[in-house]
Amino acid sequence: MSVNVAMMLAKQSKKAPRAIAEDIQGAMQSDALIEKIDIAGPGFLNFTFAPTFWQATVGVVQEAGEAYGSSDMGKGTKVQVEYVSANPTGPLHIGHGRGTALGDSLTRILEKAGYDLSRPNITSTTPVVRC
Repeated sequence: MSVNVAMMLAKQSKKAPRAIAEDIQGAMQSDALIEKIDIAGPGFLNFTFAPTFWQATVGVVQEAGEAYGSSDMGKGTKVQVEYVSANPTGPLHIGHGRGTALGDSLTRILEKAGYDLSRPNITSTTPVVRC
């Protein structure tokens, strides 16, 4: 996993991003679930998780079953995601497949987060989200 949190905190903390990254690296180095933390460029942190992290995650996923990844972040907030549905009477192109896959994935994620979704059919190949 790669994060840029050190660069995001630089202005607020009045420290160089790399120095912040080094502080985070030092504070998290002893975490048994992290195998290593590398600092790249101006302050990106690259985390490599230990095998024990992944092994524990499998158990959590199995225990949660279909509920894994669900949240109430959206709390029933209405969201409309418009994305393409292929018209079987017209020519298809790669954009139809991309738009459909992206739109369907986005709606499934939003539903899992508790949003109240509507999906009108449109002809655009780029998903549009309206809240």
